[in-house]
Amino acid sequence: MSFVLLAYQEKPANVHFKNQEEGETVLLLLRQHMVTNLPWVALVIAALLFPFLFLAFTGGIGLSLNNLIPQSFQTFIFLAFYMIVLAFAFLSFMNWFFNVDLVTDHRIVDINYWGFLFFRVSSTTIVNIQDVTYSISGGAGVIFNYGNVKIQTAGEEPNFMFERIPNPDKVQRLLVSIMRHSSVEGGLSG
Repeated sequence: MSFVLLAYQEKPANVHFKNQEEGETVLLLLRQHMVTNLPWVALVIAALLFPFLFLAFTGGIGLSLNNLIPQSFQTFIFLAFYMIVLAFAFLSFMNWFFNVDLVTDHRIVDINYWGFLFFRVSSTTIVNIQDVTYSISGGAGVIFNYGNVKIQTAGEEPNFMFERIPNPDKVQRLLVSIMRHSSVEGGLSG
């Protein structure tokens, strides 16, 4: 059983992607750790509270906005402000949710979205992977066990970086295991 908002899913059910090959199985679905969302969530909460705090502050010092700005324009300003804040929250969540890294039994796939208008999909086969290292840094990374996995590939292929993902040590071990299994199969069939 998998939960759609998990940042680390082994053998996720019903996960498919464009250009997935026949018989290719998704072994891992990775997103940035949930705790990495805290900065933008805190910013959204503060922004949602800001108008009320602003009104309380101006009222507390005896300044009335009604004397300066008509009530209908105040309503428009507050609604526009809240729409901008909610749009920011929506885009931040969508960027987190749709930026995924996939590990299959044949390759790794890095899917990156920016807003609604641009996305990039990069992939490389397991046999092109030369080295996999992971790093965990910072207090939050150590406490919540998230970090980066760097995947070096052969030749002109780009290197891959799975950033701020949960359990980077497990991901590294899995990739190394798949690489070994792939090289044994390649050696036997070659």
